[in-house]
Amino acid sequence: EESKTYYLDLSGMLSEFDLDMIPLLSLQDNCFAVKNDGRCMETLHHNLEVMVERSLSIAMMDSSSPSISEGLCWNPDEQTRIILQRHLNDDIEVRTKILEGKVLKWTSSLRNHNSKSDMPMLKTQGVINMTPLDLKELLLDCDRVRLFNKNSMGKENLCTFPHPPPGETKIVKNELKIPIVGGTIQTLSLTHSRDIED
Repeated sequence: EESKTYYLDLSGMLSEFDLDMIPLLSLQDNCFAVKNDGRCMETLHHNLEVMVERSLSIAMMDSSSPSISEGLCWNPDEQTRIILQRHLNDDIEVRTKILEGKVLKWTSSLRNHNSKSDMPMLKTQGVINMTPLDLKELLLDCDRVRLFNKNSMGKENLCTFPHPPPGETKIVKNELKIPIVGGTIQTLSLTHSRDIED
């Protein structure tokens, strides 16, 4: 059976950059692969680097990137707000101890330039008793998803992008139970992990 070509559309996040969409070939068993084309791979690597820098700027509210952070505000949930107010003047050791038992959460949204709708975002902060490498391996291991996400009914790698770039890049399908109301939903996620400068 002849394969079909799909596209990884990142234009909603990267609208100010003149970058092509990434062609993906649909293979058997619901798997995908990047077209074996040097230009496609170069575009993919460039897109990933832009997204990493943009994501870090958004998470850290980098004031040197006004085009990214303009109108963006991270809103703490009620528990996070109370903890931050209560421990505003504590030193780093006290704050670290608190984060060993609590997870701080913030929400925000970013405008999708194509659909003119808002993309919801979640930021968390906590202390996990694992090395960064072990944590990365856990989060990318589909067979261990139930260890950290009890609502997951199964996770499957649809596409693992070839190297380089540095790090690991996949398209992952996840089926989730909806708490309380019942039912399930399926999500498709582009995941990318690599070392960042300290």
